[in-house]
Amino acid sequence: MTNDDVIDALQAQKQQLEAQLPGLLARSQNDTITAGLKLAYSQAVQQWNDRVNKTFRTDDPMLGKLVAQLNAVQVEIAAMVAQMEDLESIFNKIASGVKIGAAIVAMVK
Repeated sequence: MTNDDVIDALQAQKQQLEAQLPGLLARSQNDTITAGLKLAYSQAVQQWNDRVNKTFRTDDPMLGKLVAQLNAVQVEIAAMVAQMEDLESIFNKIASGVKIGAAIVAMVK
């Protein structure tokens, strides 16, 4: 696990949300989910922006686990969007990815 691996995982989350947000917002008929999706995207962007030039304690085994979890969540989100699953389920998965991202950025030196 390198510092670049961590930054790449956060960037992938941000880019995935950038790509999928317009379609998800168009499908949303619930103001709470719409607001939550926008907040999740904002948080993902902020996590990446805040940490892109920081160094992580890459020797911490927890960091590798968190990055693996974040990568797995991104794969699940992509599959859920492709299958047009329930928007609330997708939102919940996105929110869990943002929480994992928050745990990752908390590990900055």
